[in-house]
Amino acid sequence: MSSTSKQQSEDNSDSQNSESKKLITGSKSDKSSNFWKKMFVVILVIFVLFSFVVSVYLLSVPKKTMAEHYTFRLIPGDDLYDKIQEFVNKHDVKAGVVLSSVGSLTHVTIRLSDRSNYTQYDGHFEIVSLTGTVSSYGSHLHMSFSDPDGVTLGGHLVPGCTIFTTAEMAIAAYPNVVYKREFDPKSGYNELVIKPKYGIWWK
Repeated sequence: MSSTSKQQSEDNSDSQNSESKKLITGSKSDKSSNFWKKMFVVILVIFVLFSFVVSVYLLSVPKKTMAEHYTFRLIPGDDLYDKIQEFVNKHDVKAGVVLSSVGSLTHVTIRLSDRSNYTQYDGHFEIVSLTGTVSSYGSHLHMSFSDPDGVTLGGHLVPGCTIFTTAEMAIAAYPNVVYKREFDPKSGYNELVIKPKYGIWWK
């Protein structure tokens, strides 16, 4: 074989080897590209499905922005604090305030300002005012009351106040927040903690 023919044969062989390497490299590149394309499609499908589920859930949750209002009456012999808390628990009020209260009492149990003990009074008393926050997690109420001579006292409402004739109650409940009570080392008492109420997350 002449040197020219031999050279051509070697050139052809090198060319074929080069083409084979290109084909192998191209094949690997195509497989890698296809793999990432499939992964992108899978991730996109998962994202779309997740967005759809979240959207359906949010649309199904009632969106309340205005306060709900409750009115009720307590009857003779009822315990003022216990019956308010019972009503709040029954109606699952998570955050609310007492708007108004009028009525009368035959027995009062109250914690006066800066006292650790409770003070009790017997007689006939008018409820002058009742205010505070209410929640199924615990309520904080203050009351003022007056005796037949108009002498008025007030303090922290606790169980032990007995209704004489009636107590007319009005409460507003806020749907987008939750009132909880947690111990505050600065005050030494369980104090109000306000938390947002968003779907299932507030639980």
